[in-house]
Amino acid sequence: MLNWRRFLPLVQRVVTTALALFVLYLLVGGIFIFLIHTPGGRSRQEIDASHFFGNGTGVDKALVVEERMNSAVARINLIEAAHSSINLAYYAVHDGLSSDLFYAALLEAADRGVTIRLLFDGMFHNLKGRGKRTLHVLLSHPNVSVRFYEPANLLLPWTLNNRLHDKTLIVDDTYALIGGRNIGDKYFLEPYGGKAVQDRDVLIINTTRTLESASVLSSFSHYYNRLWESPYTKQKKTYVRNHDIDVERQRLLNRLGTVRSQYPTHFPDPIDWQAWAVATSKISLVTNPITRLNKEPVVLLSLSALAAQARESVVIQSPYIIVNTPMRRDLTLFEADVKSTAITNSRVSSPNLFALCGYLKRRPSLIEAFDEVYEYHGVGSIHAKSYLADDRFSAIGSFNLDPRSAYLSCESIVVIDSPSLARSLRTHMEAIITQSTIATRGKAEQKGPWYKALIVSILNVVLYPFSAFL
Repeated sequence: MLNWRRFLPLVQRVVTTALALFVLYLLVGGIFIFLIHTPGGRSRQEIDASHFFGNGTGVDKALVVEERMNSAVARINLIEAAHSSINLAYYAVHDGLSSDLFYAALLEAADRGVTIRLLFDGMFHNLKGRGKRTLHVLLSHPNVSVRFYEPANLLLPWTLNNRLHDKTLIVDDTYALIGGRNIGDKYFLEPYGGKAVQDRDVLIINTTRTLESASVLSSFSHYYNRLWESPYTKQKKTYVRNHDIDVERQRLLNRLGTVRSQYPTHFPDPIDWQAWAVATSKISLVTNPITRLNKEPVVLLSLSALAAQARESVVIQSPYIIVNTPMRRDLTLFEADVKSTAITNSRVSSPNLFALCGYLKRRPSLIEAFDEVYEYHGVGSIHAKSYLADDRFSAIGSFNLDPRSAYLSCESIVVIDSPSLARSLRTHMEAIITQSTIATRGKAEQKGPWYKALIVSILNVVLYPFSAFL
């Protein structure tokens, strides 16, 4: 009789070796390859900021959407007023009331005959587990298409860093809402306690309502189509019983109906957004390339070129400001002879401990590089990504000033030539500054809870080899 026990040591060695090789493969393919891969493309000297300048009054108008509840109302109202198409691209969707209302409004629009395309990041879409029920409802509707950008695949570890970080809602090729907000209660509900997220969107209105014009909506349409048809974008097929679909669909619609009846003022008739928006000379959409591995840092280089043409001031607001050596090479900001201001989260407010490690490591050099660095100490945290140059140019979108947004993720911002919008943006930034403290090397910053400081200290040691990603 064959004695299997004699083979156990051999099996254990084979399994252990295989696991070790696989871990090594993950480290090489998922991390170390990014340390040696250098994308080709333009340098910062080759980016011409003159194409951001407009003449006279353009066809697009714009409106900064700041408050959480206003941003929720804007999304639902735009969806409810849609006539022909809704194209959506989002990084993350979180369970909760906000996502339920969001999906229910989309289903109602689909029932009206609106064609809907939903594109989510392939790792953080949350349409799994319990969320699969919602996915089944969406997939079962003939007017709804759902795709996922770069789903997780451990056999191709270099794909794990290729994330869709965009947050864009495009309606009828007339409206585009772009900014930093993901879909989740902490981004929209008032109040939401200590976890509330202060964020920012900008709504763009194509006053001609046609893409056969100089409107930036044509650029939005082109970029969305490239994402949708990208070889990295996958269409998921799933099968489920019709009964389960009907139950989940009714749950979503009932929840929307209940909230509508309880808070009718949050569901107004179609809003005349054009009346609220301000004129612009020109709006430009800037995006990172849709490629794997390290991308050419187009958004970073464009912001650098914008800062280079500033004559008076540059203001940056980003939840994470982590400028590593490659970014410093690609940024003009640190060489511009203008007043420079940075606004970011503090050690207390930052919810992202990995990003906080990267920030604290480079905090002294950041304080030296900027004239003023403000660290937020208000309720919750700040998540807006905005850039202001000379009270004329505003840039708003999904781009954080960190290596991940610069070189790894799909990102998008709009650069807006409009003194009126720039004044509005500055007002919102100054409101954040009033809830912040100015950082200096000689002033001790509040450390926050002891356990948070302990975790950050440990992460600083553990993450040292991966500093290129922080």
